[in-house]
Amino acid sequence: MALLDELRVGALPLGIALDEIKPQEIKFPPQSIEDQTALKLVVQDARAAENSALIKGLPSMWDRNERLYQFIVPIQYWEGTIVPRAHLGIPLVYEHTESLLPQVMRGIFSEWPPFDVKPKPSTSMDEARAHKELVGWALEESDFKQEVRLMFKQAFIQTSAIGKWGWKQEKRQIRRMVREQPERVLEDGTSVPQEGSDRMVEKIEEVEVNRPTFEFIDRRNLLVDPTLTRPDIRLAKFVIHHLYMTIEQLDALRDVPGYNIPERGKLIKLMFPPKEVPDSNRQGRQDSTSLRSEFAPFPEEMQASVDPLTTPLEVLEYTTKDRVIVVLQRKLVIKNSGNEFGKINYVSMVYSDVPGSFDGMGISAVIGGEQRLQQGVINTRLDDMALRLHGTFVRQRGTNTPTQQIRLRPGGIIDTDTPDGVQLMKRDGPVVDAFEEISASDARAQRRTGANEFVLQGGQPRGTSITRTATGIATIAAGVGARMEYIIENFSDFVFVPVLEAFSEMMSRWLKPSQVQRILSDELGSAYTADPLRVNNAKVKFSMLAASRLSARAALAQTLPFLMQYLLNGDIINALADQGKKVNIREITKMVFDVSGWPNIQSVIEDMTPEEIAQRQAASEAAMAMQQQQAQREGAVEQIEARAEGDLVKDITGKLMDAGLQGQGQGGE
Repeated sequence: MALLDELRVGALPLGIALDEIKPQEIKFPPQSIEDQTALKLVVQDARAAENSALIKGLPSMWDRNERLYQFIVPIQYWEGTIVPRAHLGIPLVYEHTESLLPQVMRGIFSEWPPFDVKPKPSTSMDEARAHKELVGWALEESDFKQEVRLMFKQAFIQTSAIGKWGWKQEKRQIRRMVREQPERVLEDGTSVPQEGSDRMVEKIEEVEVNRPTFEFIDRRNLLVDPTLTRPDIRLAKFVIHHLYMTIEQLDALRDVPGYNIPERGKLIKLMFPPKEVPDSNRQGRQDSTSLRSEFAPFPEEMQASVDPLTTPLEVLEYTTKDRVIVVLQRKLVIKNSGNEFGKINYVSMVYSDVPGSFDGMGISAVIGGEQRLQQGVINTRLDDMALRLHGTFVRQRGTNTPTQQIRLRPGGIIDTDTPDGVQLMKRDGPVVDAFEEISASDARAQRRTGANEFVLQGGQPRGTSITRTATGIATIAAGVGARMEYIIENFSDFVFVPVLEAFSEMMSRWLKPSQVQRILSDELGSAYTADPLRVNNAKVKFSMLAASRLSARAALAQTLPFLMQYLLNGDIINALADQGKKVNIREITKMVFDVSGWPNIQSVIEDMTPEEIAQRQAASEAAMAMQQQQAQREGAVEQIEARAEGDLVKDITGKLMDAGLQGQGQGGE
């Protein structure tokens, strides 16, 4: 076990990890601490967290919860026989978990991307929309939906669910088929295939990929600050990820900044006598011979292959908001650096939180007693049925008196002193109340979890007429919807929005502008022309588009036509123009697509081709020419009408004057 101490110069002596940390070893961040101090810190904090979990009985609780979900009942035998008694498992916890899970997932991922953004004052709406596409790409790359599904399932079954986000830099090989002969470029710049170019060859390109990551972490593999009193792991003083890594995985970390991995030759020595043996998971599953063996894989610390390179070694990844320390086999520090994220990169959620505790209660804890009750009642009825079918016989024995207890069993024989000979033993009728107890237990379980038999499970509730009316159905659905909305809101506050903010921050720091340009061009369906750096640095506020909020979106869709009619009114446009303002038709069009949910605005609203622009200009010029000609004709007509009107006035005036002069002459005579 001491072989690791010989792997490098200045190796730490065996057992030093349990020594007390001295005052001179303490340093405030961002100052780095010595490896010796880091080893003490990690190992002693890990032991404290493990002891706390064992004292609380968490490992045995986790095993018990898993057995409830898998509805496993141990086999028991009738006393003195090899005849098994009834051991039917009732999947009550399974039913409620699998009923709630699809509803929650449909509520969160009712559309993609499952979130919305609002720009802050320094960010335009176009930049916010592009940033939304960028974060949506990150969610797809990290397989966020499936990891969230695993988180919800563990939150329902166990005491809490953990997720871990991070950043990964890797190189990928992109394979694509190209023509063996290059395409021919015409004079106008277009490319066309050459004749006989049907032969294809494979082209391999190596590209650098920087992307966020998100993964579900089993609660058994996480050691949490034992003083944490909230179900929010981000408030913990420290978090330790307990995992097992092979020699190949350790060797892959050699080029990762911050890691100090021994040479390959020294790593290989770990796998040969005297070889290192990893410690088992101290807060893991308690009984290796448990009834879970049908589904459970071998423990992580076991060697899965005879290949020495696949031998696992214990690794403790210690994280605080200031430091990240990685310890191998609780002896060798292979990383001792500052936390580049500046925060604990874990998120957590619970089904029902317990005041003053990090771990909460899942469905297994809430209705586990009801499942045991139903299993006990049903299996007892089956045992009673077996006794009735097989019968217990009574026969005359003589005058001897039994000296020990006699227990019932199918097909058993009891000796008595009665003179009746061999006959079946008489038994009372079945207990009718057992069925009523099962129904009452189902009703209690539904009240506690919200997995209503009618709304979620598709069954018809018994003993009630509430579902005969639309009002009754709406009442049930509203109650179940409120419970689902509460679960989804907690997920949004503790997991979803923090992960989106972390993704946005990481991409702003480490995603290259060329990658942003390529991602947005792929996501938006055309070449993105805006500044990718401004998109990457966009300041936005995230919110979740849960199904519970779709009613508000539907109301917005109904008001949009009235808004468009108001804004496009001629009087409004003229009034805005008087103030030096105008209506942005392009933004209104985007609003329509945002509300409708259609993602193909880039295909519907596209740039005009040069030919279309020329045709539009020609049509516009022709229309202007026609307007000018029309104006000229109207002007000429107006001139003619004005001239004719003037001539008419002159003629009438002349005649009136002539008539007046003639009248004056006659009066003088």
